[in-house]
Formats: sequence, C-alpha cells, structure tokens
Amino acid sequence: MPAKFNIRINRADMYNLRTTLSDIRIESPKATMRAINRTLTGLKTDIKAEIRKEFTAKAKYIDKAVEIKRATVSRPSGRAQMTGRGLPFIAFENRPRSLGVAVRFRRGGPWHTFTHAFRTTFRSGGEAIVERAYKGPRRAYRPGVKYGRLPREYRLPVRQLYSSSVPDMVLKPEVMRAVLAKAAARLDANIERELNAVLKGYASG
Repeated sequence: MPAKFNIRINRADMYNLRTTLSDIRIESPKATMRAINRTLTGLKTDIKAEIRKEFTAKAKYIDKAVEIKRATVSRPSGRAQMTGRGLPFIAFENRPRSLGVAVRFRRGGPWHTFTHAFRTTFRSGGEAIVERAYKGPRRAYRPGVKYGRLPREYRLPVRQLYSSSVPDMVLKPEVMRAVLAKAAARLDANIERELNAVLKGYASG
C-alpha cells in the first residue's frame, strides 16, 4: 500500500494564465501563486468529499492525512500530499456485536464482523477498535463474565485495528477520476478569476 501520494499543480498547468498575462506585458508570479493556492484549498475539500462518497470514513480522519503545500511567488508550484498508515477501524461506520465488532468500510457495502475485537476509550480520551494481542487458546463466550476478572495476560496488551490509507482510497479509479476532474474545473475557474482581476485592475499581477 502506498505511504504517500501527491497531486501537484505547477507552472505547466498555468500555461494559459502566464501566456495571456505575458501578451499584455504584465508579470504573472502573484497571479500564478493565487490561482494555484485557491485550487489547492478546494482540492482538499474535494478529496474528502469524493472519498466519503465511496467510503464511510469520517471527515476528521481524512483531513489529518491530507496536507497542502502552498505555492509562493518564488516557487510557483503546490501540491496536495496524502500520507499516513491505514485509517483506524473506528474511523468507519461500526457496530458492536455480541462476539466482536462489525465494520462497514464502503458505502452500501457489506458489514465485516471481527470476532474478539471491541471498542475502547484510552486514557487520553481517544476511541479505538482493538483486539487483544493474546493468541493462545480461548474459551467459549460466557455471558456475564466481567472483563476485569480475566487473567491479565489475556486482557493485555491490545492492538488497534487499521484499514486502508487515504492514499489507497484516493487511488481507487472512481475517486481519482472525480478528484482530478474537479481539480481541472477549479483550476480553469481560478485562472479566469485571476485574468479578470488583473485586466480590471483589481489585483496586482
């Protein structure tokens, strides 16, 4: 699974803007920077929206994995960088069951039951779906048995369960097509915005 994935917008994408401004003898670095950065801000929103159309992941978990590297006047190139390990199970739609936790990763998809998994809250306040690291023989489930009375080696340690990463989800064809199409539309709109602003004298080129 990829640990990193970038969608980059650079000077090559801004050819129309730079050529037009050059024709009217106006320097374009600031206009280029503004158009790229407005596009990247919208792109982050589009990435979250398109992932959530296909997956049940909560927006706050996706947001943490998407970082925007903004363009500057001296470096007219920016990117949306998606990094990180898989999202934790708790980020997805989930339900406790008598023998584990059921998780649905894709919208409209099946529920997957993970026997022996359970939801917990850490001392830090964070929630997670975990399973015990214990791999020895297990007894059959007995209703009414208190978790705290189980032997320590059976209860601890626990490990958090993870699914696909944000880069993996963005690379799904249905997500990637939509994200790139929206990025192109935003870039076209921002190029037109900058051209109109400069031509009308509302912004300095």
